[in-house]
Amino acid sequence: MIKKSISNCILFVVTVCLSAPVFAKDVSAKVMSYSCNTCHSSDRPLTRPDRMILKGQDANKLEKSLLDFKYDKRFSSIMGRISKGFTDTELKKLALYFSQLKGDD
Repeated sequence: MIKKSISNCILFVVTVCLSAPVFAKDVSAKVMSYSCNTCHSSDRPLTRPDRMILKGQDANKLEKSLLDFKYDKRFSSIMGRISKGFTDTELKKLALYFSQLKGDD
C-alpha cells in the first residue's frame, strides 16, 4: 500500500515536471487533467474515501470546490497547493471538462 502511494506521488511529480513547459501556453483541459487523474481517476480504486471521482461531476460545484482550495476556503494539504498552480480560468476549464466526461471517456 505504501509502495503504491509512493509510486503514485512519483508519477504525479514527473507528470507535473514534464508538463511545465506546456503550461506556458493555453493548454487544453484534457492535458491539464492528466495530473488530476493520478488521484481522482475512475480507472483505479481510490485509496482514501475523501478523494472523489471527478468524471461526471457538476461543473459549477467542482469549480467552486477547486476555487475554495485555491483561496484557502477549504483545507487540503495537497489540493490547496495544486489548485494554486492554475489560473481561475484553467480551473473553470478543468471543471467543465470533467463534468462532460461520461462512461468510458
